[in-house]
Amino acid sequence: MQSMFNLINEQWIRVICKSGKTRKITPWEISDKTDPPVKLAFARPDFNSAVTQFLIGLVQTTYPLKDDDAWLDVLETPISAEELKKSMGTVAQYFELSGSEHSFMQEKGLATPKNAKDILSILLTTPGENTLKQNKDFFIKRTGSRGCLCKSCTAAAIYTLQALAPVGGAGYRCSIRGSSPLTTMVEGPDLYSTVLLNVLPTNHVQNTNANKQVFPWALGKIASLPPSNNNWNMVYWTTERRIELGEEIDGICSVCGEETRGFASYHEINNGTEYKSWEHPLCPYYLKKDELIPAPVKEDINHLNQWTYMVYEDVSETVPAKSIRHLHSNRTDIQEILGENQFRIWISGYQNKQALPISWKEMHQPILLDYSDKEKASFMLTIRKTIALVMMGYSDMQLAFNRLLGKRISDNSEKKQGLPQSKPVPPTIAEEYWNRCDMMFRQHLSEMEHAELDTFLTERMEDLKKIVLQIVDGYSDTLPLDYYSNVVEARRIVIKRMSVKSMSERIKK
Repeated sequence: MQSMFNLINEQWIRVICKSGKTRKITPWEISDKTDPPVKLAFARPDFNSAVTQFLIGLVQTTYPLKDDDAWLDVLETPISAEELKKSMGTVAQYFELSGSEHSFMQEKGLATPKNAKDILSILLTTPGENTLKQNKDFFIKRTGSRGCLCKSCTAAAIYTLQALAPVGGAGYRCSIRGSSPLTTMVEGPDLYSTVLLNVLPTNHVQNTNANKQVFPWALGKIASLPPSNNNWNMVYWTTERRIELGEEIDGICSVCGEETRGFASYHEINNGTEYKSWEHPLCPYYLKKDELIPAPVKEDINHLNQWTYMVYEDVSETVPAKSIRHLHSNRTDIQEILGENQFRIWISGYQNKQALPISWKEMHQPILLDYSDKEKASFMLTIRKTIALVMMGYSDMQLAFNRLLGKRISDNSEKKQGLPQSKPVPPTIAEEYWNRCDMMFRQHLSEMEHAELDTFLTERMEDLKKIVLQIVDGYSDTLPLDYYSNVVEARRIVIKRMSVKSMSERIKK
């Protein structure tokens, strides 16, 4: 028999508090003043990202803020836990984890032996048989016994599946943000401010349609509908996967290790809802043939030329998420309220290949807000030019390494050959380059808003040449002595191509 467990009223969200203690809270306790929660503390990083999105969606849905003034007011004077409890309580009937007519993000009536799956299959990284043999599974504790998830981890897993699902085969729908869904969230000094900084006032959303249902599972089996036919807040509650929790057992949670009563199985069928033409407020987009396409998680997402487009407008053809754009438009007031000169963007998501997660990507990068409207255009131009220089530097390093690792140079005639054909830089070298460039970018970020462009770029050209020469010299130390001529040629390529004169001419093209 299933016991009732309500996700509004139960303490199920694992957090780290200001005191350093870890505990579980209800959603409305994000504004608890006794020991304020700072961030989530689930055993899986995808749970931390997904449940933060759950909290943002819950506040967005149940505590609408009409405009920026109302939004800034509750950022400065937090909504009390009691107020949040009251507002969230209005939707509590849709947040029963199981055993209800409208169980959270589930469809009633799927529980048949044919559709039954082990509960661990609900996790996005659950390994197949071959993966287990090769010991390549991750985020899962192996207990050697039947799979079990505690109710806290089950709730987190359900939202993670619905929000971040990859393509899962015929009729198994992927996330509203595509098969490798990318999430970008603003991080504040504590959990409450993190949630509020990503909530949008209602005058910034496309369509509230207040009389329409927000929670698809409240309607039973539903057809795909465009956003105009629904309340906009449904963007946080989409149910791409048709699932229903199964039996409960006493056991040890395979994720967090807690000894508890949890779930051993769930049921799933295909042909879930496909959401088209929706723009998720926590994802960057780019335009393709007049259609907004969600930016996916990529392998090199941690590189400077990739993550900057998620933070700043007019840096590339990709537009930052709505919540990031809203942050920039209110930057002066936000800094006055929170007293921070620099905020961070939290970037996360699975890079998936069809139904298989290849890797989990997660990073935290600074956001500079201390610029005026007058300085905005020159600030963004400086960022674009800096990124162009970094990419140029990578190309030059690539040429140097092709000479360094190419055919051994034995006489002067070979030295006079043209530049070697471009080939990939060794992965460890590429990673070192991008890490050092990222560090350079962060170090000089605060200068970009007021910098004289030519002077600033000249200084970065010198920095990049030094970075590449140090990398080339470091690698050269590992080569045999008879590659000395290759080393000399590689350095010559860097010094010539990465001179201020050469880079200045190329950056103008």
